[in-house]
Amino acid sequence: MKIQLPDFNAEIFPKVFVGDQSRRATATACAFIDERYLISAQFLNKTLYIHDLQENRIISELRIDYFPDLLDYKDGLVLTANFPTLGIKYGGVSLLKVNDKKLELVKHINLGSLNTHGCRLIDGKTALVTSTANDKKIIYLDLESGKITREFKDFEYFPKDIYINGDQVIVSSSESRPSRTPSTILKSMLYVYNKDFSKKLLELSYYGQTDAIAVRSNDIFITLQGQHKVAHFKQHEDKLEYVGNIIGFTFPHGISNYGDRLCVSNYGDNTVEIGEIDQWLASDRYVV
Repeated sequence: MKIQLPDFNAEIFPKVFVGDQSRRATATACAFIDERYLISAQFLNKTLYIHDLQENRIISELRIDYFPDLLDYKDGLVLTANFPTLGIKYGGVSLLKVNDKKLELVKHINLGSLNTHGCRLIDGKTALVTSTANDKKIIYLDLESGKITREFKDFEYFPKDIYINGDQVIVSSSESRPSRTPSTILKSMLYVYNKDFSKKLLELSYYGQTDAIAVRSNDIFITLQGQHKVAHFKQHEDKLEYVGNIIGFTFPHGISNYGDRLCVSNYGDNTVEIGEIDQWLASDRYVV
């Protein structure tokens, strides 16, 4: 299933290069509310949507004042990491709630010099947020006070997204932000830490412009927009393994799963594609 997000005048905005290719930031993120409802976001259009997948229609939309990059949904709350660009000088997050399948803005939180990119709700009061600014850090954010309670910085690469998996945190990171560096030589790192970041448990180096993370059991999926694919990793007790790739996307950026279903947002054609994980892994779109 592929959802076409609403058209908007993206051509008034500059393109961004990913290797020798260029694109505009349209459909940037997605997350399931449940098996029937999905949230998506458009970066340059500053708009979030709720989709009824059963009826294939948008049932709610909300425009915000900032550029949403990645987002997370948990227990009726939506958090967007807002990237500072195009006249907006400060990074931050927007907290929204889903009330009777309608999006409502709760608050914006200004985070100053942070280049906020990825976010993950821990509960209704706390979140983890990544920053691709030069200090390369991940913060714990108190959503009620708007204060940073802890931070972990000086990662080797720019942290792009995080995923809380039980008592572990999975981090995707990239050697650079989107640039003309070819994806075939651009390095990325996948890390697994314990929950308080006091110990790095596993790591794996690979190539590509990495972005968002989705996890099903010990399967880890990460978007690689410059290579138009979703990388598939396996987490074993003592190592991470790069298993294969789901191909056929167009500058994939956001990713999320609900059980065995996966959604992927595509910058290239302003869509969100939804599929069953095991069907994709068994199809000719899966390349080892």
